[in-house]
Amino acid sequence: MRIKLPRFLKFAMSSGTSALIDMGVFSFVCFLLRDKGLGPVYLTVATVTARLISASFNYTVNYLLVFKSKETVLSTLPKYAVNSACIMCASSFLVSTIHPLVSKGHPFIAANELCVKIPVDITLFFINYLIQSRLIYKAPKTQMDPRGRG
Repeated sequence: MRIKLPRFLKFAMSSGTSALIDMGVFSFVCFLLRDKGLGPVYLTVATVTARLISASFNYTVNYLLVFKSKETVLSTLPKYAVNSACIMCASSFLVSTIHPLVSKGHPFIAANELCVKIPVDITLFFINYLIQSRLIYKAPKTQMDPRGRG
């Protein structure tokens, strides 16, 4: 597996900025809904709200600056949306499943969902890079010339 470091670093910066947006919105929504008697549903609401906002930013930056896509928005946006929905569902499911398990008897973790969300989303980051670089913004294959150069 070969990773182009400059593009990977741009992706990491884009993802890092998106993650800050995501965590900020996620924390704010958790703060608003935590004690409203919703059970773990508030985590799903917070995840979906945060992801919709951060994904809009992330798509734009990745399309224009990270991958410099030559494909149309009509071609890349639906694939990005499906990928984002899958990543969001995975994040929501994992955070909602793991948080109640690890927060029992730990008031800090119970009041700070980011203790679970951050490691979950870091894992999903690497999966997301592979999907975006290989399936969504894939570079067109170049023709080899007769001398074996691309």
